[in-house]
Amino acid sequence: LHRSPLLWENPEDFDPDRWTRPTPQHLVDAFNKEVANDDSLPKWKGYTPDPNALYPNEIHSDYAFLPFGAGPRKCIGDQFALMESVVMLASVFRRYDFELIGNHDPKKPNESDAGMMFGATIHTANGLNVKVKKRNV
Repeated sequence: LHRSPLLWENPEDFDPDRWTRPTPQHLVDAFNKEVANDDSLPKWKGYTPDPNALYPNEIHSDYAFLPFGAGPRKCIGDQFALMESVVMLASVFRRYDFELIGNHDPKKPNESDAGMMFGATIHTANGLNVKVKKRNV
């Protein structure tokens, strides 16, 4: 399901930006023609990103992405798993110092090596390169 070429473009590629783009219409049409060709079956709507959501879920993907399941048998630990990841990151940030590498003058954001992408939120265009050093905790 999560790596199906019927549902996703380049499903085997690591592409975190996949969640910023809706499913291309040609994939939606091809899926509906091949799989949901019976008029009694509901048609797949494709993935539509929700800029206000914390992470993609089964509703936004019309059940093509089910990291924690869906419906009445959905994992009751999904919110716990997300909170656990926040706690883990807090532990990492407590034990290590992170230093930005490159040009990152906050007074000149348009000249930053990271670049900026605008949408519902602001993202870096080129990522943030950092140097990691262990703290003496």
